[in-house]
Amino acid sequence: MRFKHVLAVVLFMVGGTLPHVTHAQDGTGIEFPVPSGPYAVGRVDVEWVDASRPELFTDDPNDVRDLLVTIYYPADVLTDAVPAPYVGTEIAAAVGLPSVLIEQMHTHVFADVPAVDATFPVLLFSPGMEMLPVFYSSLLTELTSQGYVVVAIWHPYSVAVTPYPDGRLVAINEAGIPSFADDPAAEAERVGAVWVGDMRFVLDQLPQFNIEDDRLAGRLDLERIGAFGHSFGGATSVQAAFEDERIDAAINMDGTMFGDVVAQGSRVPFLMLQSKIADTPTEAELAAAGITPEEYQAILDRYSQSVADILAKSANATGYVLEGSVHNTYTADFLVLARALPGLLTAAEIGTIDSMEAYQQIVTWVSDFMADNVMGH
Repeated sequence: MRFKHVLAVVLFMVGGTLPHVTHAQDGTGIEFPVPSGPYAVGRVDVEWVDASRPELFTDDPNDVRDLLVTIYYPADVLTDAVPAPYVGTEIAAAVGLPSVLIEQMHTHVFADVPAVDATFPVLLFSPGMEMLPVFYSSLLTELTSQGYVVVAIWHPYSVAVTPYPDGRLVAINEAGIPSFADDPAAEAERVGAVWVGDMRFVLDQLPQFNIEDDRLAGRLDLERIGAFGHSFGGATSVQAAFEDERIDAAINMDGTMFGDVVAQGSRVPFLMLQSKIADTPTEAELAAAGITPEEYQAILDRYSQSVADILAKSANATGYVLEGSVHNTYTADFLVLARALPGLLTAAEIGTIDSMEAYQQIVTWVSDFMADNVMGH
């Protein structure tokens, strides 16, 4: 599902007001789940330029890879501090989120606040193709509250828009998205190599950042690092962990794998979370997509077998299936919107499972795995 469809439905339902929304503490607006951990959560954006890598997703031969990361960290927050907006006005306008909606989205994240004076393990996060990292903020906030520094990567030209600190907005383009018309495997490898390079470059920057940053110097425990993501970002996380010995464990939330890890299996503890398609498409729906029922079943069988093969080849791997879910059930903030705005998203978009039941199960799986394999490493 393209996230733009979600925004279109939001715009239709909002119409200048927010009907049926009564979940915030003051009785109006959309309140995100209250983090369960002992720490308040801070957030800061950081830009890092990789001059060693040409930008492959543009035509300018002088372009180099220019990354934005959003860092969530355990924070020292005053009692009267005001939480940050869900997103800034520039990115909201760029992706079509109406200001009336943003004003009613009550987060539990504080921008540019002091960090707790302690050292925390690091989790790298990569979103689904076209998705913004902020669409997973409820999950990232929860993990941070438990005592991690979470570094969320915006993969420019592959996510809908990347908002740089100087005000530049870089939009997605065709080069940054795999084209599955001709050779799906080759296209996944082409884009995947860039995403894995992004994750490894972020790892390269963290030691110096941990020395020089005014707010977070000394707060990152770089001996304990995990990687996780959704969809293409989940596949990226596991392949990056295969290539880079600095990563201790990886989670793939419902992403089709690419790279050497497919043939060789994961070298680190690996968790595979899968969706369970709630409703089989009708023959008419399949025909409209140009797929026969037999072809559809073959696709499902190949995917299931590929997951089973990778888990079997990996030294320490676990797989879970979320019953009643679909692929974008793992986009955590969609579940929050589904609870707050009944009817916003259909079962085809987020599954038949209760949205908050799904959210809690995903949080449990991810947090337990990271606690065992990164926090306790």
